[in-house]
Amino acid sequence: TETSDRPHFEDDGTASSGGESVAEEDVRSDLEKQYEIIAYLQGQRSAPGMGWITPRQIESNLRIDLQGDDVPVAEMLLTNPKVRTETLADGTVVYGYQAKFNISNRTDLLAQINRCRNGVASKELSDTYDGVDRDLEDLLVGGDIIAVANREAGDRTLFPRGEPFYVELGGIIRLSNDKRAIFGESADMDYTKEIKRGEAVWTGNQWFRVSSAVKEGPLSDQPPRAQAPSSVTSIFSLPKKNEIEGYLHAMDEKHIPLDRPLNEQALQNMAESQKALTVHGVGAAASLLLNPTAMRKRPRSSNAFAGSVASLSKVQQNNGPSLTLSSPAMVYCRARRHGCTSDVRDMFLATKAEVSNLSECDLHQKLVKLNLIPEGVPIQRPRMKRSTGTEDGKPKKRRYYTKKDQKITNGHLKGTELGAILSRAAERQSQGKSVGDGGM
Repeated sequence: TETSDRPHFEDDGTASSGGESVAEEDVRSDLEKQYEIIAYLQGQRSAPGMGWITPRQIESNLRIDLQGDDVPVAEMLLTNPKVRTETLADGTVVYGYQAKFNISNRTDLLAQINRCRNGVASKELSDTYDGVDRDLEDLLVGGDIIAVANREAGDRTLFPRGEPFYVELGGIIRLSNDKRAIFGESADMDYTKEIKRGEAVWTGNQWFRVSSAVKEGPLSDQPPRAQAPSSVTSIFSLPKKNEIEGYLHAMDEKHIPLDRPLNEQALQNMAESQKALTVHGVGAAASLLLNPTAMRKRPRSSNAFAGSVASLSKVQQNNGPSLTLSSPAMVYCRARRHGCTSDVRDMFLATKAEVSNLSECDLHQKLVKLNLIPEGVPIQRPRMKRSTGTEDGKPKKRRYYTKKDQKITNGHLKGTELGAILSRAAERQSQGKSVGDGGM
């Protein structure tokens, strides 16, 4: 349909070059021309004017005249699901790229994956907007989504993640001079037992991968043996060959190498935490215990722990002076990861068979004996009572409302004996005959 409020388009070139005396013969088929146009539209989807491209621009860049010799190609584009078209007021048809999902930013991307309970292929989202691959990786490393490798299709299937679970790593961390690693100061800690290469780690309010690079470049350019896992955690370690040949960045009991430098906001957060450490000392940060509910609750903002500072004030109020924290920036003095640490997971897998044979009472007694839980803790949590919406405990009465001008029908009685009686009575009543008083 023609409208008058279409955006104004300007041609960025001419259709032909005046210096050429003899035009080269075009040997491309119509399908090849259509493929080139779709690829060109995909690359221009973020261009000014909502990504609309005029036929003159296509002719100038691809030497395809949709208004002349290549009219059949224009007809093919009109029926292609990957192409959207619009007719301007002057009758010119403009073209744009049409992705499967109408997504333009990271927020819409996460919302779309959360709606796909049965998963969505990564390839179906890779053509939505520029930078979508980077946002997918950030959502994956941040634990907002889950990726499962699909070997048959050579792709990854993305699923929404349930309620997250974060665990703090041991020790008070500081940032290295090259801004590519964090190191702890506690004498009795060992990061190699808490986190593996390729797993996700949080510091400075930003998520990273523990570097598994064996050569220069991002993790996506590393050989398969040095690739990070699809998820944020991994049960198995990377191949021993990487250790033999050597990693690009060293990792030991005190150091965790990051896959990329910190951004400006993360650097600022770490600098503020170091200032707070200087003023209040390491003991203040070591005694800090975050609210477990705040650690598990997914924040509404894009930052993984944007609500941590607000939750800290509640912890200070509820736990008294022993947890008093003068500077909220000290929350960045501890690194975090998804799920339990590697040593706890290994211990669970090693003792899983023994624990599964124990009854709940025996397991509870062992936990109390080892001082893992207080003696007064019940075996099972009491179930929460469902609120009925009334103060006296009586169930709320259900009320039925009749809509205005609603007609009451007896369609469900068709084909029954009662329905036949009602039909005969209605017929007699329409003839003006008496149908009785119903036994009254």
